[in-house]
Amino acid sequence: YMALQVTFLGTASGLPTPGRFGQTVVVGVKKADHDSPMYFVFDAGDGASSLLMRHGIDHLAIEAIFISHMHADHHGGLAQVVKTSMHLQRSRPLCILAPGEGIAPLKAYLAASYLIDPFLKYEINWIPIDEHVGWPIPLAGDAHLTAVANTHLNGYRRRLEQLSKQGSYRFESYSCALDIDSKRLVYTGNLRGASGHDELVSFVEPCDLLITELAHTDPAELGRFLAGRDIAHTAIAHFNRKWDQLSDQELLDLIHQGAGKTGISGHITLTRDGTVITL
Repeated sequence: YMALQVTFLGTASGLPTPGRFGQTVVVGVKKADHDSPMYFVFDAGDGASSLLMRHGIDHLAIEAIFISHMHADHHGGLAQVVKTSMHLQRSRPLCILAPGEGIAPLKAYLAASYLIDPFLKYEINWIPIDEHVGWPIPLAGDAHLTAVANTHLNGYRRRLEQLSKQGSYRFESYSCALDIDSKRLVYTGNLRGASGHDELVSFVEPCDLLITELAHTDPAELGRFLAGRDIAHTAIAHFNRKWDQLSDQELLDLIHQGAGKTGISGHITLTRDGTVITL
């Protein structure tokens, strides 16, 4: 028997709000009643380490951290997770999957924070996502993560090209699927524009849980995308502040209106900080 528990520690978009911390999602996996859970973290927004503590999630049981792209709201809490793990005397390696363009800067930041090998006492295994796009990456517990590129940062590419300041940026941004046993979770990361979900058409089905966002897309477009798809459950996080003006029911109504006559067969959860979904 295997149980999956997904905990939404932070559900804000790029700007935290009084009611929402920055994006941090944790997938907990427990293979048997007597086993201790292991955890996979999707993005580590500001406050991630404190939120892990608050929700009783053991830093030492984190197997891997996936950073979808290099916007600070998706990795701003990473250094403290690494530091807290050191203080708790972690000895096992920690896997960090990140855009290839971000690994050297992240390593430099950790080093500048004195989070270096002689002090850490544990190894960080860095996996550059760009070198593994489309291929399953084996993780602990027979889990596999498959990343696909999305175009979230293309607008930044155009803006910097206009300024002739592209520099070393590679504009990497990724969605991914986590396959564990017979379960498949898809994490969109950040998309590009209202119809950004369309980039996932060939990748998302079938899906036990789709974790997506309402920062760059909108409810009607999400509904259009979900209509008729083999997605058992959709969890929405990374909320733009403008949606706080609507009730949950109003948001759900917009999503279902977008689906039209085809309709949505799966369940939809509008997450808040602390929401837990069990599969």
